[in-house]
Amino acid sequence: GSKKLTKHIRNMQKKYNFLAFVSLEEHMSCGIGACKGCVRKTKDGYKRVCKEGPVFPVEEVIFND
Repeated sequence: GSKKLTKHIRNMQKKYNFLAFVSLEEHMSCGIGACKGCVRKTKDGYKRVCKEGPVFPVEEVIFND
């Protein structure tokens, strides 16, 4: 979903302590991970949405305000 919705889900997950996954939306130029145009920051570093995702545990995603 949108970045705003994803962040809202993360805030709810912190408050109510439930398992949640999010499907991230990023522009995927090549679709195979070569261009690295779809990277998102996670607790384990940057990950390519087209290769390692698009679904991630919400607690792994880093949100920049």
